[in-house]
Amino acid sequence: MPIGLAVVLTTPRGPVDMPSIAFGTGGGPSLGAKTQNAVSAALRNGYRAFDTASLYANLPMVGAALNAPGAPPRNEVFIINKVPGCAKKGSASDCARATTAEIQNNMAQLGVDHIDLLMPHSAPDAWDRAIKQPKTRKEACDKLRAQWAALEDAYLANLTRAIGVSNYCLSCFDCLNARDMQQPRVQPAVNQVKVRVGRGEDPGGLLSYARNHSIVVQSYSPIMSRSVWDPAVRKAEDAIGRSYGKTAAQVAIKWLLQRGVSVVVRSTNDDHQRENLVVANSDWHLRDDDMKQLATVKSKDAATSLGSAADPSGVTTFTQDLGQALDPAGILGAAGNAAATAAQGGGGQGARGRGRGARGGARGGAR
Repeated sequence: MPIGLAVVLTTPRGPVDMPSIAFGTGGGPSLGAKTQNAVSAALRNGYRAFDTASLYANLPMVGAALNAPGAPPRNEVFIINKVPGCAKKGSASDCARATTAEIQNNMAQLGVDHIDLLMPHSAPDAWDRAIKQPKTRKEACDKLRAQWAALEDAYLANLTRAIGVSNYCLSCFDCLNARDMQQPRVQPAVNQVKVRVGRGEDPGGLLSYARNHSIVVQSYSPIMSRSVWDPAVRKAEDAIGRSYGKTAAQVAIKWLLQRGVSVVVRSTNDDHQRENLVVANSDWHLRDDDMKQLATVKSKDAATSLGSAADPSGVTTFTQDLGQALDPAGILGAAGNAAATAAQGGGGQGARGRGRGARGGARGGAR
């Protein structure tokens, strides 16, 4: 897939262009007006894709910025929206109904009549544990398939231009496409996962799977956060960045874009917003030897990357210690809320690091 302003999503109605760099809106309601201001600044700085989620609990603020006087028209903005994955509580049909309601609720909060890319925030809660036993595996798979059917219904009703998934592992796709089950009417166009320098060239086999199934991989947290700061990764990004006159963050983003991976980035700093976005539009390329070096460097959190034995779906870290604060009925999962909570604390999927040459720094951000 060529580097440039857009990647192409495969859908039954034909190709859909998605900007290769999206602006992330995670951070939760505690950021208040800062979310609206950050989105407004991103629009001024040229961003035309925005990653949103119910569990970020800030959709009205995002919608206010996107619909403000002087904002670009709706057909020039690409909105990504995630609904929570199914929780352990409730049946598959309960989750499907709740998902359908959540889609309508999200559109209302955003003030739009359609979404451009709609996806579940994760596989059903505790997927990695559920798939180890036949009974719980079937229950979890039934929920995953029921939620996907609800997204298919939204697509067929023209409520969204494309549907995809987030934090899906290979076993999730195995469930979705099980030979002994009715096949999906629509295949996922995107898998949004945490891939970045330091997590390997093909974590969990997801990038190769995506290439073989016409799925675009989208990276959230593409820039190493302070909570997983790793000297080896940062040293490599800094050294390579100096040779091109670029920041470590720009190197991290470029490494993904050159591999056909789109990215979600976030910053409240105008300079950082522009530096991130210009990577897609610039004509510099990382040399082959630099690409290989970045593919082989390992970060200290590489063992928890997608496909690890302990957490094959990569969602266990999102499902702990949150309860059902934003979902009192417990029908939808709390996976995305964990990301938002971590972002509010400045760690996990939140804080971003940036440096030019040997100079380092940190900036806030969230998936």
